[in-house]
Amino acid sequence: MSRASHWPLTLLGGASSLFNVFLPIVMSRQIAPQDVGAFKVFFLYLATVPALSLGIGFTNGTYLWGASPDNPEAKARSAFLLALVAGFFASAVALLLGARVGWSTSLLFFALACPPAVAGTIFEASLVASGQVKKAAVFASSFEFLRLTSLLLAILGGFGITGIFVAHTTVSWAKLLSAGYGLGLISPGDPAFHRERPALLRYALPVSVAAVFDLLILNADRYVLSTQLSAGQFAIYAFGCLMVPPLFVFEQSVNQVLIPSLAGAKPRSGTAAALYRSAVDDLLFFLIPATAGLIALADPLVRMLFTDVYREAALYLSVYAFYYALSGVPQDVLARARGDSTWILRTAVVFGLLALACTYTGARFFGPLGALRAFVLVQLLRRIYALHYFVAMEGCRYRDLFPAREAVLFSVAAALGALAARWASSFFPLPAHAFLLGTAAFVPVYFGIVSLFEPRTFQRLTQIRRMR
Repeated sequence: MSRASHWPLTLLGGASSLFNVFLPIVMSRQIAPQDVGAFKVFFLYLATVPALSLGIGFTNGTYLWGASPDNPEAKARSAFLLALVAGFFASAVALLLGARVGWSTSLLFFALACPPAVAGTIFEASLVASGQVKKAAVFASSFEFLRLTSLLLAILGGFGITGIFVAHTTVSWAKLLSAGYGLGLISPGDPAFHRERPALLRYALPVSVAAVFDLLILNADRYVLSTQLSAGQFAIYAFGCLMVPPLFVFEQSVNQVLIPSLAGAKPRSGTAAALYRSAVDDLLFFLIPATAGLIALADPLVRMLFTDVYREAALYLSVYAFYYALSGVPQDVLARARGDSTWILRTAVVFGLLALACTYTGARFFGPLGALRAFVLVQLLRRIYALHYFVAMEGCRYRDLFPAREAVLFSVAAALGALAARWASSFFPLPAHAFLLGTAAFVPVYFGIVSLFEPRTFQRLTQIRRMR
């Protein structure tokens, strides 16, 4: 069974999310530190709403149900209706909280932003699951491009934090309404809704609870350090944990396409292992050099993006970069494809609590850098455990899942490229010149070595061009 191409999602999603790179750049120059902090807190907590309200479970389930021959349209519409109800419930909770602790502009817009945050991605998930990857990519990237453009205009126009919240909420609701129109609504009294609802809730509940702990795994260091650092110090740390949107989009796009493919693969036939290995090979081919480049050029990159005021963030970036390489090993795609919500929940709870304990201990004894190193360690352990699960479920070997030879080749080539980049960048005091010349030295070294020893890896570049 062939794996559908993730490149439409990767390329279109990556192109629109490139604008996201400009947000912290512009904010660091245009907005007061306290407003930057309000912005980060707003979206940090908004990201928890889909998990707390079961939206994550409905969305992930749509990827699984879309590959089922048993009326996938009714399942997607039912999931959308349930997610919409959950989103309005989350808004009500936020409004009740405001009535209890006091109203604020941020809390009002937070309540308004809850329904789109919970239900806004189910339509594109249903398109991916049904094989309409290009259509899903166009839909998702168009609204992301519009949202990010609106945020940038609000920042540059001097509308302050309120203008930013207005821009985000308006575009998010436009996407939600478009999704409802494209997916089609189902009546709460429809027999199909009553038939599908119990199964949807049984799947969504443990997956969403697991997502809460997943957020803890991914953000435990920020939760801990936000209580221990001053606003200025936390801003430096946050800028050091630099999000590179194209890399995240790439990883998510591969996973979004991989899950339905694994769902359709016959268990223990070797097909699932081959699909997984192919996905890891694709991911590592780009994520390992990205990690090496970020480490080698952390200082000029941070200075170029955020000015010398935040130069200390380069130290954090050189550690956080390892997270991108670890992202090349998907951790729970097989469990999601097979609907094994029990394993997903158990694993998330264990590693969520482990992340909280490790980052707290690291922060207490070694400061912010200790918390960050603990975060990276937990990510490594989580992926080792995921490989163990895949081996146990599929009866395969670790080498059937992980392309060790290719990973070593990519790592050696990336390390040599990083040395070339560091050497080239040392001749230029201006950060922009140092970063660009370092990148220019890195790229030919990495791709030259890889093409010399493994020419077939460049078949993936043909996939990008075809976008089939």
